[in-house]
Amino acid sequence: MSTEIEAIEAQMSAHDVALLFEQRDWITAPVIDEQGILVGRITVDDVVDVIRAEADHNLMGRAGLDEDDDMFAPVLATTRNRALWLGVNLATAFLAAYVIGLFEATLEKMVALAVLMPVVASMGGIAGSQTLTIVIRGMAVGQITHTNTPFLLRKELVVSLLNGVIWALVVAVIAILWFGSLKLGLIIGAALIINLFCAALAGVLIPFLLQRLSIDPALASSVTLTTITDVVGFGTLLGLATVLLNI
Repeated sequence: MSTEIEAIEAQMSAHDVALLFEQRDWITAPVIDEQGILVGRITVDDVVDVIRAEADHNLMGRAGLDEDDDMFAPVLATTRNRALWLGVNLATAFLAAYVIGLFEATLEKMVALAVLMPVVASMGGIAGSQTLTIVIRGMAVGQITHTNTPFLLRKELVVSLLNGVIWALVVAVIAILWFGSLKLGLIIGAALIINLFCAALAGVLIPFLLQRLSIDPALASSVTLTTITDVVGFGTLLGLATVLLNI
């Protein structure tokens, strides 16, 4: 625990103050104004409230909700708060549906692809969410900087490739045994590897892109990631099937 008492400037954000308390194990700290005059103090109890509020914000944001969305709020207010992100999600769902529609002829000739499509999209979504959660949390607690971002990106991409190969083999074997087609097994395996790789890439880059656009990553990252993994997953699986199966 740091025994030195360092003053906190009154203009410092609550988030930065919470980081200082966490990094230096402070219990209390004085607050000064621009002239260096003591104006008050901050205790660890105040910081706990900030941490709890940020945790609520991140948790609610994953569902496209605002932390002010009280479970006992009026019906119309709650409906209005949730309608926006439901509309955004609907638009992205139609985008994924459009991609599927491009391969309508392929699906008509091989129904097995329709059975396997959710597998590719779901695995990509889960893998991307794992990366996304790590990145958003790292940004929130100040662990991610410009110097370690390239390392994090490389690490997540390598992890995605390793997991992609492992689970691609499992899914490919199941598809071969289920549908009796070696080519189909290879296609879904390749699609799974590609989607997991793209999911990890998106999971790292989306929060930074949204932050640069002044959009809260905790609020908008999930719906963006879901769109990418669905579009890439469906497009890759159906595209490879169209080319390699000569459909």
